[in-house]
Amino acid sequence: MVDGGKERRWRRTRRDGSYASANDPRVIIGLGDDAGVQHLFVLWPDGRRESFTGLPADSYHRIEYGKGRPADD
Repeated sequence: MVDGGKERRWRRTRRDGSYASANDPRVIIGLGDDAGVQHLFVLWPDGRRESFTGLPADSYHRIEYGKGRPADD
């Protein structure tokens, strides 16, 4: 979940598919007029929850498992 300040947005990435097909692993989120992401919350496949903060708009960010802060439920 992304909290940009004005509204919250939910996205899900998919890594599955059929034979000889591929899905883009990126999750691209439009922020509208928001200057950046105040909080990004990630729920990983193993159930771990992490929070990432201070992500400016108009750029790509690599979000890596174990690099965020533990997020409360």
